[in-house]
Amino acid sequence: MTRQTIVLLLSLLVAIDFASSSCDIIALAKCDCRYPRSKRFELGCESLGLTTMPPKVNYTLTDGFAEGNFSLNQIKSIPDFYFYSMRHFDILDFTGNRLREISDLTFRGLETRLSSLNLSDNRINSISPQTFREYIRLKDLDLSRNYLKDPCFLHTADVVQFSLAGNGIQRLKDQCFADSTKVSKLDLSKNKISFIEDEAFAGLESLQHLDLSENDLSDIGSGLNALVEHNDFTYLSLRHNKLEYMSSVCKYRFKRMQYMDFGHNKLADIQKYCFESYSFLDGDASLELNFEHNSITALAASVFAGLKNRVHRLHLNNNQISSVNIRTFAELRKLEYLNLDNNKLDRLDFLQQWDDNALTELLVANNNIERLSKDTFTKMKSMVKLDLDGNRLLAIDSGTFRGMLALRDLSLRDNLLTNMDDEALQGLQGLQRLKISGNALITLKNCTFARLTNLLQFHFDDNLLFCDCDLLWLLQFISAVNSRGMPEEDIKEPVLEDFCYYPVSARGNYMQNEVSEKCTEHPGNACFGLKTTVGERNQDYLANATWNWPMTADKAAAKDIFVSLHNVETGSMDFNESLYGVGNEATLQLNEKEIYKVSCTTSRHRS
Repeated sequence: MTRQTIVLLLSLLVAIDFASSSCDIIALAKCDCRYPRSKRFELGCESLGLTTMPPKVNYTLTDGFAEGNFSLNQIKSIPDFYFYSMRHFDILDFTGNRLREISDLTFRGLETRLSSLNLSDNRINSISPQTFREYIRLKDLDLSRNYLKDPCFLHTADVVQFSLAGNGIQRLKDQCFADSTKVSKLDLSKNKISFIEDEAFAGLESLQHLDLSENDLSDIGSGLNALVEHNDFTYLSLRHNKLEYMSSVCKYRFKRMQYMDFGHNKLADIQKYCFESYSFLDGDASLELNFEHNSITALAASVFAGLKNRVHRLHLNNNQISSVNIRTFAELRKLEYLNLDNNKLDRLDFLQQWDDNALTELLVANNNIERLSKDTFTKMKSMVKLDLDGNRLLAIDSGTFRGMLALRDLSLRDNLLTNMDDEALQGLQGLQRLKISGNALITLKNCTFARLTNLLQFHFDDNLLFCDCDLLWLLQFISAVNSRGMPEEDIKEPVLEDFCYYPVSARGNYMQNEVSEKCTEHPGNACFGLKTTVGERNQDYLANATWNWPMTADKAAAKDIFVSLHNVETGSMDFNESLYGVGNEATLQLNEKEIYKVSCTTSRHRS
């Protein structure tokens, strides 16, 4: 054993012995003592089944701080002057007991030490207004989940964080918090507040954060008047109330507001010009607005007027929005995040009028969108994430995402996709995440995905894949995605693959195994911009399907092309004809009750 090791062990033994001897000078019956750092003691009296405060065994501490955890017991009362001879406690936790009353003498002796007091989850129904008057260092006071019906006029002049959540408060009276001049965070959530008097918040000069969520407010009235001139007031939550109209909120103009939450109310619309007054305010503080889980059906052009350089994040998900004016978001030049999930939108044409935008994330999952035009996203040059999950998209046309050079995350899961054009993902070379799971794709074409050389995540499970040699390229593509590793922490599964669905004989087989075992050479399924047009069906479910190539196709490669048609149920080839030259077409009568896969190749040979 080296000399350094001996010295280290001796130092450790001295430290352990010192901690043990130090705990001897501050001891309560049944409670553990810890001495984690210099001049700091922790008494652990939690979860001991105590019904009364533990008796003092020894207390000769003259210097330092003590933290007492008496939580999760059944203590019904704290004797007056209990802490009078133990004046070093600065943190006390009585969460989850059965305390009913707190008197002026309960914590006597801790007036100049106590900084944090947690009395949550008790049965306290009364506290004298003067109880905490002399506690000049008390910064954090938690009285949540008690039976305090009227907490007004409680002296909390030195408290910074004050929680009254989960009591039975029904009304806030004028001057209720007049003595709370240093409170910066006030939590009044989960009460039964239905009325706020005009001057209820007068005196809250330092207030920054006000939580009124989960109450019974149907109208704010003039209850927030006292906060309008406060420069530090930045957070307001009215979530889970009964608001039906925004008119009572629209009249307020908070100078530095950064977050307003109106989610889970009964709003049917957002009043026109509701935020217009914000255009006259100084400063450039970012604002986040939350209107999720309401009953909003439409968004007028002037709904967000006045917020053009202020709002950065906007939540409108889980409403009933079916109509958005093309100018609704046009002036929101600093908006970076827009959530329209779970609405009733059938088009996104409002994006086409958004000339000057900074949008990086757009969520429009679970709407009724059936088609995306080529101009839908041309102005979304800063967009990084686009979520179109759960819509009714049948196909993705070439050039749909043209101009979206910054896009890194594209999700098209759970749509009705049966086809993705050859150049459906054109211009998305920087894409890192692509999810097309849960569609009705029968095959995946090499030319659609070949340029996605930066892909780190590719999910294509739960489709209707026809496992033939046209998918041989996919095995190499999957291998390339997996080989790039997982530099991003949120990428848990780089590849989610599919099982074979067609032909029936291969259904349920692992796609990689099926293709790799039966195919050694790719048959050359070329991508010439093949277009399919299906006419109306007759009474026997027969319809004419026509295939052709646009004049922009590669003529050099399309001198002699063969179109093959497979019945995917059986895997049999039903059609194999030659097309000479670009612009020619082939027509065949199909039964709409059956599913077919069309392929084109420069050779009749099919593996």
